[in-house]
Amino acid sequence: MIKMFFFVPVFLAVTGQCLAEGKVLIDGKTVYGHEVGSDKIKNWVEYFDVNGDGYYKNSTEFKKLKWWGEGNKLCEKGPSLSDTSSCELLRINGDVIEVLDVKTEKVLSVIDKIVDGDAENLREKWQD
Repeated sequence: MIKMFFFVPVFLAVTGQCLAEGKVLIDGKTVYGHEVGSDKIKNWVEYFDVNGDGYYKNSTEFKKLKWWGEGNKLCEKGPSLSDTSSCELLRINGDVIEVLDVKTEKVLSVIDKIVDGDAENLREKWQD
């Protein structure tokens, strides 16, 4: 079950609208999720700084990215993406928020929780 505290009604209200309109939902927030389609569950966490920096961490990597909304997509760019941008769709499906591949609409990840601020201190832990 997704735990989004007071953000659920706002997020549900912007379903189907431009991500830029709902950017406030992740701007300055920490998002927790897990990848789908693997035998081993791979949990991840990402902090979306208000300045457009993103800090992503899972069990094997920790990286800094740039993020922005582009139409109804969430886009990111970073060194591990070979300096090309990667965009994904966000879709509410019942009790979960799915992260989908733009072309195939295959579910890549599921968002479990969104909280205010940099809850895991990822920005502070990152050393440029």
